[in-house]
Amino acid sequence: MSTESTAAVEVVRSDTVPLSQARTFELFTTRMTDFWPKEHSIGSSEIAEVVVEPHTGGRWFERGVDGSECPWGRRGLGSAAKSGAALADRRQLAIRSGLRNRG
Repeated sequence: MSTESTAAVEVVRSDTVPLSQARTFELFTTRMTDFWPKEHSIGSSEIAEVVVEPHTGGRWFERGVDGSECPWGRRGLGSAAKSGAALADRRQLAIRSGLRNRG
């Protein structure tokens, strides 16, 4: 009998920072490599960088030290994504993720 759950997993965390939503989003997306734990990878090689392309529909992916790319998702595509403030809304990052046991 399998003990794995098929239920969806939702992780929610919030922090308050003394910056505007737009500036916070910009820092979060342009400097993700600085804080993303290297062991939290779904790619085939060690993470060299995490990239969020800075335009609506832009790719969100990890690039491995071997140059390989592993897609995580895309930047918001909804109509709200057309305004700068809305881009800071966490719902505008469409995330495709997978859980993987690296043990």
